[in-house]
Amino acid sequence: MFIKRYLILVPLILATCFDLKGQEEDVEEVVVISSKVPVVLSEVIGSVALITQEDMEDRIVADIGDVLSKTVGVSVSTDTAYGRYYNDGVSIRGLGGTRVNILIDGIRVSDAYTGYGRDVVDPELLKKVEILKGPSSALYGSDGMAGAISYITKDPFDFVTGDGAFFSGTYAHHADTEHTKVAMLGGFAFDGVGAYIQVANRDRSEMELHDDITDSASNPFTGDGKSFISKVKYKFSETVALTVTFDKQTWSGDWILNTELGTSGAYFPRIITTTSSLGDDEGSRERLSFSYDFSGNSFFDVGSIKLYKQETDQQQITNKERLVLTMSNFGPPAPPMPMAVFRDFQFNQSISGITFEMNKQLKFGERMIHDIVYGFNTETLDTQRYRNSSETNLITREVSTLVDGEQYPGKTFPDTETVRTAFYLSDRVTLSESTTGVLGVRFDNHELNPNVDRLYSNTAVSTDVAEINDSETSLKVGLLQDLGDRFSAFVQYAEGFRSPDYESANLSFTNFARNYAIISNPNLESETSSGYEIGVRANFDYSRFSVAAYTNEYEDFIDSAFAGFSNRGVMLFQYRNLDEVTIDGYEVSFDTVLNDNLDISFGYNSSNGEKNNENLTSINPAEMIVNFNWKSNNNRFKFSGYMTRFDQSTTGLPATCGRSGSACLTLPSYTIYDVFSSFKVNENITLKAGVRNLTDQKYWKWGSVNGLAVDSANLDLLSEPGMNVNASVNVRF
Repeated sequence: MFIKRYLILVPLILATCFDLKGQEEDVEEVVVISSKVPVVLSEVIGSVALITQEDMEDRIVADIGDVLSKTVGVSVSTDTAYGRYYNDGVSIRGLGGTRVNILIDGIRVSDAYTGYGRDVVDPELLKKVEILKGPSSALYGSDGMAGAISYITKDPFDFVTGDGAFFSGTYAHHADTEHTKVAMLGGFAFDGVGAYIQVANRDRSEMELHDDITDSASNPFTGDGKSFISKVKYKFSETVALTVTFDKQTWSGDWILNTELGTSGAYFPRIITTTSSLGDDEGSRERLSFSYDFSGNSFFDVGSIKLYKQETDQQQITNKERLVLTMSNFGPPAPPMPMAVFRDFQFNQSISGITFEMNKQLKFGERMIHDIVYGFNTETLDTQRYRNSSETNLITREVSTLVDGEQYPGKTFPDTETVRTAFYLSDRVTLSESTTGVLGVRFDNHELNPNVDRLYSNTAVSTDVAEINDSETSLKVGLLQDLGDRFSAFVQYAEGFRSPDYESANLSFTNFARNYAIISNPNLESETSSGYEIGVRANFDYSRFSVAAYTNEYEDFIDSAFAGFSNRGVMLFQYRNLDEVTIDGYEVSFDTVLNDNLDISFGYNSSNGEKNNENLTSINPAEMIVNFNWKSNNNRFKFSGYMTRFDQSTTGLPATCGRSGSACLTLPSYTIYDVFSSFKVNENITLKAGVRNLTDQKYWKWGSVNGLAVDSANLDLLSEPGMNVNASVNVRF
């Protein structure tokens, strides 16, 4: 592979590891996600990545795709449904979607569903992002098959040292989507009481396609989004505090869905020519949480209790105009009839819960120290998926609720209450000055309580729904061993699982025009994963190096499968526990401070996978990221550059892609260059600018297009933008 040739640079770079003189020693960041206690990155058992607020601001990020784009082994794919395109989900080391836990201040972000994605957190709210690579269910419960991502919002006491008030305002523009952001933040910290309010407004359009792609390929879009967060924190003492957080986001947009225009015979004997398709979308997410930290007793040193509620509501409305020609077995067809189609699809989910967590440090002898975290969590998710559509004959004014072979109104799965209850314990134990271990165990109980109503019965093939009451115990164990003053090694075993959700267990509907149906499965079992990782680290005064190898084994993968025919000859499909998947790979990282002005970093990830003993083609190609950061002596000027290199896409693809008969798409290797700069005009004003895709490379992310044919109609929509400029100005007092 092309990238592997770059790895010969690593030994040369390592030559800089040894005591460089004349610069300040690098200060390590602290993370919590690995064991629920603060740990510096070099002492984490396993693999964790950190994205700081400074990094997000310097790269002028606009969405979660931008936030995670410079973290090796982590990717955000783009998908399209109903003519919309969106950031679909996060993949960690080859696996993603619903198999990655995503949290904001310890609270789950709402699930993704067709046409929506999980990009529902405004980066403007964030202080930092922590990423745990590898199975995470021993700490964070169901869905932690591949890892976990923790969004952490800003704290009032982050903005000032001591007492005082603070204010900042930011204006940013992104040329690739004509995305304009205006944000303002203000607050105070005084005598143990801190509070702030932040508001942000965003206006944007569709992503600008590469110059080599015709404008007709795009679906024009205009939209806006607003975010608001207010946090109040009262410190009664050093260990006792009350924090109240409320944040809300809203978004809306109008689409011109050009990709839905044209003639289709998919619903024969009806030949449909769509002449107009317009989308009107909106959504919101709001969260209210109360967190109380308190001092302990003989059973715990400090504890916390958190109550929270989060609601996410999303709606897509589509209006189409089309001509319908109905073919006849007897004589010529009737003249085309003008039709108007109205479609209203919704996805709504609320999450409420309580977490009780305690920390206890135990010392045995002079060297053995146990840092123990144990707790209890219960949360309830209420999920609805309402769908309605109608077709109106514009001449006769007759209205039909049988549209494109499906009966409306309806629900593809019943309204569902999901109850998750968990008890967990994590113990990070210092065994000696050179040896540290970690043990985590978590018991999760999962209940799926569907509520069958008329709307579900109206479309379901069968109302024999799955009511699930299942439990899983997840384990994590690891060891970190110092190998002298500079080197250390770690080994870890971790488990993950994903319990059957409302969709995989109870999705059921019929498409009469295409003669297929999906039926529920009351016998689904949880997916499980086992992760093994071993790594070596080197820590010098101004440099760090690590290499890790991992193998993740996944069993009882839930996937759609052919289930036979109904007594009327309708093809039946059903979600079943089918697949066994193995993903293995290795990851290399290196960073060094060359002098007071310059630092560089290097990251590399390569993964391979098998699914039922066949090549897993969804795995991202090998990836390499090289980064340098320069700053002036007076810290007023900063400049950074990134080189991101992806190898060619995986080999071993099928001869034809699906039922299309066309060859499957493959991608060549490519390199993307990004540069960013900032200038601190004075203590209050900072200007930033950046150029992404500096060489105007035309490319696609493999996670967005794998499985598509070379002549796929949506291929251009899923491409990435060409060279684009971003800029921002920030004012702080």
